[in-house]
Amino acid sequence: MYIDTEKTVDSYLAHGKLVENMCGRFNVNCGEFLERDLVVYNPATVEELEDFVKLKLANQVISDGVGVVIIDSVTALYRAQFRGRERFAERQQRLHYVLDWIRRLTIKFGVLAIYTNQVMTMPSGYVEIKLPVGGNVLAHTVNSRWLMLRPSKAKPEGVMRALDVPGLAPGTEVKYTIADDGLH
Repeated sequence: MYIDTEKTVDSYLAHGKLVENMCGRFNVNCGEFLERDLVVYNPATVEELEDFVKLKLANQVISDGVGVVIIDSVTALYRAQFRGRERFAERQQRLHYVLDWIRRLTIKFGVLAIYTNQVMTMPSGYVEIKLPVGGNVLAHTVNSRWLMLRPSKAKPEGVMRALDVPGLAPGTEVKYTIADDGLH
């Protein structure tokens, strides 16, 4: 299940070979994968996302055997609908609500949940620090947090830095490359 809050996966499915190349890399029949295995949902509002997760996603996990849920980006709709400091508490409560529903699916049915997220830059003296959006709600609701960094979007190389990953020291880095068949 791919929950696409930013409508990015549609462009990959419509114009490009990324999904086809990834299927080839893992020896998966692309046509079957797209028809039978990949389900994409595009919520336009926080309410649509919450209703889908609460009412429909659980049914799909139980009846259709959905085993992986990806939300790209988990905070995008919340940041758009709950702008400003005066709405921060409400935003965080609503974000926690949807994350808790997904957490229940991971515990009860063994679903793997992967969230992509936005980052914000926090000026701290002479150094700018990139932090994940979502604050303590996101930090305490997920098991592992990684920060993906690339010096330039023009270059395919980067590092993933462990922010909070069980068994790894904070700051542990893993190099990655983005290729035409996915992340390496």
